[in-house]
Amino acid sequence: MKAERKAALIVKNMKKIIKLVVLLFTIFMLVPINVFANDESSLFAYTSANSEVENFAKENVAIYMSSHYNNNVGDYELGKGITIFTQKNQDKTLFPIWENNRIIATFIVGYDSREFYAVYSEAYVDQLNYLSTVTSITSPMYIVTNNNGIYGVVGNEWYDLNRDAGIYELKESYSVNDKKLVNSFEKINIVPYIQTRIPTSYAKSFNIYYIQTGSYCYSYALGNLLRNMGYTNYTPADIQNYMNYSSGASKEDMSNYLKSKGLSCNYVNTGYLSFNDVMNIIYHNNSYIYIGAGSNTRDSRHAFVIYGYFNNGTTELYNFWNPWYNYKQTMSAGNRIIETETSETFTWNNGYLYNIK
Repeated sequence: MKAERKAALIVKNMKKIIKLVVLLFTIFMLVPINVFANDESSLFAYTSANSEVENFAKENVAIYMSSHYNNNVGDYELGKGITIFTQKNQDKTLFPIWENNRIIATFIVGYDSREFYAVYSEAYVDQLNYLSTVTSITSPMYIVTNNNGIYGVVGNEWYDLNRDAGIYELKESYSVNDKKLVNSFEKINIVPYIQTRIPTSYAKSFNIYYIQTGSYCYSYALGNLLRNMGYTNYTPADIQNYMNYSSGASKEDMSNYLKSKGLSCNYVNTGYLSFNDVMNIIYHNNSYIYIGAGSNTRDSRHAFVIYGYFNNGTTELYNFWNPWYNYKQTMSAGNRIIETETSETFTWNNGYLYNIK
């Protein structure tokens, strides 16, 4: 009897152990795995950037970050630059901004035949964070742009940087001769920005309520501007119904719409404002600025909203929003070049509307 009891007890304990193993395995399978977790962070990619580009980035990125985050820069770090290769030899350089081993923004530097310019934004971060887990020193990445978009290319896998992380399509492999391999997780020592005692920078609060779908960019720019002023009924749909066309709207059309709502504004159909004028309008007049910009690659115009400015005595920037995106950006006030998520750029030269009240 004792032997039988002992055997029964062993069987009972074995069943408990099996149940525990099954339970632990089930829990393990149900717990989500963070695909971005990477103790040995890296982002191996090709670049053809020279020292001038890197020097511009490390001397200016802290200024752009201070403007973008209202001087709350924290522990953000600048990674090595990755060339955005194009078919027209107009290469730009993408510098990832890292925080705690994750990319939280991008700093893209270009050259317009006279001077460097840059745009700081939160574009491409999801896909770039994913690519940081799949690239290696033996399998690095090219960043390539064409009229169809911008891609991270690893072998023959093309990852659209504007899409969700991990999604790719198979195409031919990409290669250029004039290049070198970098690990963009390696940090560049940046020149810190020290805020002046009396700041000459200011940004109005600006939230994004409407994202453009299809045409009617003017209605999304103006509708979002008015929503930030507290006018909840003046939606893009209401503006579109008033205009009754999709090919574009003049600043006079915008003014007439505002008058129909009991509001007023000033407007100019062509050109742009000086930095001092932008500063006075935003800070002293407490007004957003609706602007029109022309494409630098085709006969097209697009609407944007400027909501802030930044000046540290040597660098002047504008904080702005593009109705296509759910994030805000920063551009140089000098050349007024606006980057998009494709190879297309715009320049503010097509008028403005301001002092809306």
